[in-house]
Amino acid sequence: MTTSRDRAKSEFVNDVQAATASAQKTRFTAPARITILADLMQIQCLRADNTELLTFTLPQGLVSTVHDLAQQLEVQPALHATTEPDQVGVEFESADDQDEFVTLFQMLSLQGHRAYSTPDLYGGSTTIDKDLCGEILRFLHATVQELHANGWKNLK
Repeated sequence: MTTSRDRAKSEFVNDVQAATASAQKTRFTAPARITILADLMQIQCLRADNTELLTFTLPQGLVSTVHDLAQQLEVQPALHATTEPDQVGVEFESADDQDEFVTLFQMLSLQGHRAYSTPDLYGGSTTIDKDLCGEILRFLHATVQELHANGWKNLK
């Protein structure tokens, strides 16, 4: 029997795969990249119970997206190596700098510019399912790394 948690995860995975396939086909990846970045950052905050989290672990394949957005938003997060070769640490100087990214993500969501639906992190519960958060984070990391390895890095 499929649980609401399983359904939520399955729907999210299908939405992300459809969005990234469309991005690959049209060669216009910015909406998918930004939506994935938004989810990675916001889910890490929720999983840590800290909406003012300043340090994030992101797939190497999103470094150019972070750089482009930081330049546009006039913030300068520090990038540093992690223990995983396909990941990068991103650290914001202040909550205000991190808020610039979050505000952009919220604006895109409110304007209907997300590349896919927001994940249901509750999975049928009244509290956030932190295990589901971890699964979704791992899925998004793997998705970006696979796309990056297959040429997504050459598209904007």
